[in-house]
Amino acid sequence: MAQYQGHLLPHTNPAYGRVSRIMNKLLASAIQNTPDPAQAAHLKSLDWTINIIQVTDVGQEPPNAFILPNGKIFVFSSILPICQNDDGLATVLSHELSHQLAHHSSEQLSKQPFYVVLSTLLYAATGISGFNNLLVQGFLQMPASREMESEADRIGCELMARSCFNVHEAVNFWGRMEEFEKRANPRGGAILTEFLSTHPNTHKRVHDITSWMPEMDTIREASECHYWGSFQEVSRNFFGH
Repeated sequence: MAQYQGHLLPHTNPAYGRVSRIMNKLLASAIQNTPDPAQAAHLKSLDWTINIIQVTDVGQEPPNAFILPNGKIFVFSSILPICQNDDGLATVLSHELSHQLAHHSSEQLSKQPFYVVLSTLLYAATGISGFNNLLVQGFLQMPASREMESEADRIGCELMARSCFNVHEAVNFWGRMEEFEKRANPRGGAILTEFLSTHPNTHKRVHDITSWMPEMDTIREASECHYWGSFQEVSRNFFGH
């Protein structure tokens, strides 16, 4: 992450307050609703920090955000205009937090030795390394990554609903992201893009999230959002700034 050190916005930038406020609600809800006491304790113990990276060239650094297992949050400024509002930003942050809640980082690491062994066996059988690596990546790694992305979408929507955000904005956000992708890559084919990407095709993503909305509305209603203060962790500030 050293390459971003000279591009971080100062903590006086209002964007830090937005991210902090949204993450406090998401973390409070995640801690309150997890059935795993160990996970709740782990979330509380992390040194949560926010880093907002100033992007000057979207072509070099496309809209993105990610959360590391150690609690370090990175948000690229180029994604903020696409978010448009707090619910859009909550869509992004809840998705990234959901990767950690679902232990996707450790799952990917645990599978890595298997991919290495399989690539080695294919090379021994064929004597071709590049094509074999492409097969492993295309038929095993990428589909697994897309499955994790879809799982994070689902968990993220539930987390938004339980945190009293407008989960319908998730549909709008990914619709805006789809429009951005079309402008950035006007000749990209949707089917080929999905096959070669670790992320689901955005149009498919919008369709899936839209189909979950009735259930998400039920979850949000059951959360009694007008009694948000009932969350035990809601008053906690997980960030020092």
